[in-house]
Amino acid sequence: MPRREVRIRKWGGNTIALPLSENAVRWITERVKEGARLIFAMAWVGRSRRNHAVALHVALVFRREVAQMTPKRLLVLDLNALHNGVAYAVVEEKRVLERSVLRPHI
Repeated sequence: MPRREVRIRKWGGNTIALPLSENAVRWITERVKEGARLIFAMAWVGRSRRNHAVALHVALVFRREVAQMTPKRLLVLDLNALHNGVAYAVVEEKRVLERSVLRPHI
């Protein structure tokens, strides 16, 4: 990021350098500080929806490893039979704290 640009190598051997805005550099720097790695980059030419001008778009995808979160309390819903009501239950670890059926007024 010291040059504030993205370099794209073409198969023919030429390299294209695209300058980045300050917001893009800040966003990329934050992702790298979080421990993310760049796993996919893509560039394409397309039209904008607002003014139909042709523009070059660049997409960068980052991935990082995270620890799985274990919830303490769950809200379980059954929405399959809506005409009979909505069944719900609140579960904490292995205990059911509350359960009920909400019936619509039809």
